[in-house]
Amino acid sequence: MHGVIARRGPQLQGLIAEASRQGNGLVVVVDQRTRNQEGRIPPDDIIGVFEVKNGQVAPGSYTPSPNHVILSPDGFFQLDAELQMCLLEELSAL
Repeated sequence: MHGVIARRGPQLQGLIAEASRQGNGLVVVVDQRTRNQEGRIPPDDIIGVFEVKNGQVAPGSYTPSPNHVILSPDGFFQLDAELQMCLLEELSAL
């Protein structure tokens, strides 16, 4: 999963838009099962982060979160629609 996110994430429209809006810093890949999409995200619902420089995702900057859990009391992890499609595409190519 992390390999797919690292490879395909920087080309996804949602990530590109967020990087452009933010300018510099980190863009967090959030597990969609989280109860609080707009507020503080629990550490076990942060899948990983990309570094953003000058409004663009820095190449090779994806870092998986060591705190993310695949299964939590809120259920199995859930990727956003764009990442889910990327994961399914890569799995079907195996």
